[in-house]
Amino acid sequence: MDFLAVRKALLAKPERMYVWIFLSGICVTILLAVLDVYKPEFFRFLEYKLYDTQLRSSGLSKDTQTVKNPVIIDIDEKSLAQFGQWPWPRYRLALLLKKIDDLGASSVGMDMFFPESDRTSLVSVQKDIEHEYRVRVNLEGISPEMMDNDRRSPMCLPGARSFWPTTSFLPATTSSPRHACPIL
Repeated sequence: MDFLAVRKALLAKPERMYVWIFLSGICVTILLAVLDVYKPEFFRFLEYKLYDTQLRSSGLSKDTQTVKNPVIIDIDEKSLAQFGQWPWPRYRLALLLKKIDDLGASSVGMDMFFPESDRTSLVSVQKDIEHEYRVRVNLEGISPEMMDNDRRSPMCLPGARSFWPTTSFLPATTSSPRHACPIL
């Protein structure tokens, strides 16, 4: 039987055609599920090739140099002894990332999430003292950027060119940032 004869027989009885389509779909689904569980080397190879293609088409040019020796900066005991306990105020992280950027880093990724406002900001400290001790601390003459560490967060650094927008500086009380920072 050739293809045209099979097609003619299936079209003569459409309910039979739907059964074949359904069974074909079930077979393909089972096959894909088995391949997903056992992950043959060939499909892993195809997955890696597809991922490479996605990275190449993401806007990175061939002129971009690949770093042969990436540097990982770890906050160690010596750093904690010198600069104080963790978490550090965001201005300190901003200064650290500014120094890294000034040294010519092509990119910086941070594995941090800041869902709340910085408690070490002068604004927060002023509110805490006023609430706890009923004393108003006068902070006149201090610029707004110095009063709020969230404004000095690493993502808000002017001129910074190397930060990945993976770090969040959103306060927990709202769905939008208190201070709009450009995503670099």
